[in-house]
Amino acid sequence: MDQTVFVPKSIGRLRIRRERFEYLISSPGLTYLMDAHDGLSCCGCLQASFKAIWASDLSISETLGYREVNETSWTNLIEVEERMTDASGLLILADGDSGFAEHQ
Repeated sequence: MDQTVFVPKSIGRLRIRRERFEYLISSPGLTYLMDAHDGLSCCGCLQASFKAIWASDLSISETLGYREVNETSWTNLIEVEERMTDASGLLILADGDSGFAEHQ
């Protein structure tokens, strides 16, 4: 069975971001990420010299006033993450499961 995985090559800015992220995860030292949920919190991460951000769907959902039970649309999550990138220029590792945990 062929285990080849197709990964499209990013172009321009995306390629540079992908290379920066690959460098961070393959570097021998630890890289700490700070959780952020909007553009303002990303600016705090930038000032604190973090190299990347952890974007939790729980944090983003609650900032938007939703519970983490699929009330937040993918469009909402992506729009917030886009603003986070614009505000800080930092790499974002997104947790995008959008609340598939069991809630009672």
